[in-house]
Formats: sequence, structure tokens, C-alpha cells
Amino acid sequence: MELELERQLIERSKQGDMGAYEQLYRGHKDALVHRVIAPRLSSRADVEDVLVDTFTTALERLHQFRWTGRSLFSWLARIAANKCTDVYRQRARARKDVVISLGEVRTPAVLPDEQLARLADQAETHRKVEAVLSGLNERYARVLRLRLLEGTARRKCAEMLGVSVATFDVLLLRSVRSFRKAWEERESLEGVD
Repeated sequence: MELELERQLIERSKQGDMGAYEQLYRGHKDALVHRVIAPRLSSRADVEDVLVDTFTTALERLHQFRWTGRSLFSWLARIAANKCTDVYRQRARARKDVVISLGEVRTPAVLPDEQLARLADQAETHRKVEAVLSGLNERYARVLRLRLLEGTARRKCAEMLGVSVATFDVLLLRSVRSFRKAWEERESLEGVD
């Protein structure tokens, strides 16, 4: 992508132009997958998740990006590499949890009281998530339920919604942004009580 065009797209994206952001996404997604994400992760689902997470984070933090005459790619690559590291750490923790659950470690990983408190926290969080989802645009809520709550693959989600995968990715980014805004508003209102 030509640098001047990229600079203009970044500025338009910072002002909320999702069409410009979609052009940035399309211009960088393949290089991110092939040069940064796929070499670090073995699972195709993890690669897809990291790609979406990378562009979601980039959209949320785009206001922090300062143009220096260099492509946005290196900034996106750093975000993607960090997301890959997060996935690797999650997998390592999951393997450790499996070892604990198989009884290879004799001490309990979580005390019963702590486990009950965690379950109560999870139930409360689930209630809050559902309340926020019910207040969102129906399409955004469906996108979030399909992809994040049910774990449906991106291609299947796009197919179910009758859109391309690229359009689905943009919908997911918008949905996450809308959810985050509604969540923060709800949290600030609850903090006032």
C-alpha cells in the first residue's frame, strides 16, 4: 500500500471512518497472517482469533498511533506478536490445569471457597454480559454471540449472516466497539449507585 494513501486512511479511521479502516485491514491482513501470526501459532483457529484480536486492539488504540512516515504494518505486527504470546501463555496455563486435574499434583489448585466465589463471579459477569448484549443492535449482538460466546468459526459466522469473511471481520470489530462502549457506560452507572 502506498504510504500517502495509508496515512490518509489512518487519519480517516481515527475520525471514525470504518470504510477506511476496512481498507487498512484488507491491505495488511495477509502479510500479518503469513509473516507474523501463522509462523508463531499452529492452530488455524488461533491464527484467525489473533488476527481479529489484533485489528480490534488496533482500532481501539488507533488514536495512540503517530505517523512517522513508515507503514502501519510494524505497529500491527508488534500487536499481533504480543497477541501470539498471550495465546501461547494461555495454552501453557491450560496444560498446567490439565496436569492438576489429572491428579499429578496432589494439592488442590483452588480451595472450595475460592471455587464457589469464582462461580458466583462468573454468574454475575454472565448476567451483565447478557444485559449489555440485549441492549445492542440485534446484528451486533448476534455477531458477538456467534463468534465469542458460541465459538463459531469466522467463515461459518459470515455464511450464517450472508456476508463475506472480510465484512464479518469489520462487523465483529464494530460489535466489539459497541459492546465495550455499552459495558463501560453500564459500569460507570453501577459505580454511581
